[in-house]
Amino acid sequence: MDNYKEAFLAYMDEKGIKYQDLDERAVRLSFHSDVVPQGVDIVVIFDKENHHGVHFLSNGFCIVPENKFGAVLMACNEANATYRWAKFYVSDKMSVCVEDDAILDFSNVGAECAEIAFRLSDIIDEVYPSLMKAIYS
Repeated sequence: MDNYKEAFLAYMDEKGIKYQDLDERAVRLSFHSDVVPQGVDIVVIFDKENHHGVHFLSNGFCIVPENKFGAVLMACNEANATYRWAKFYVSDKMSVCVEDDAILDFSNVGAECAEIAFRLSDIIDEVYPSLMKAIYS
């Protein structure tokens, strides 16, 4: 088996971790959150050309009012300075997005992808209150 996505899914099945298989390259993990009302979704996207590369994306958990763009951007910058495992930004659709990229070896793709997704979910939980403060203050 040299398909990184399939190795990841096998790991998830072995550990009993639920996921949604989106297409030939992407898998969605949904996390419950005591902080983010709708929970956190992390999409794991496996590179088509470079099978060692994996992209992680979460978006839609925080919509930015136009008049709060600057304050939320500053909160994203603060999060970027604090958390090396995540890149926060405001998309052109005025939604906060969080991304990460990794180059993985086939022997550890399952455990590493799961670890990164869980870590990103935890980071979003930690940053969410500062995003809400930027929006509502």
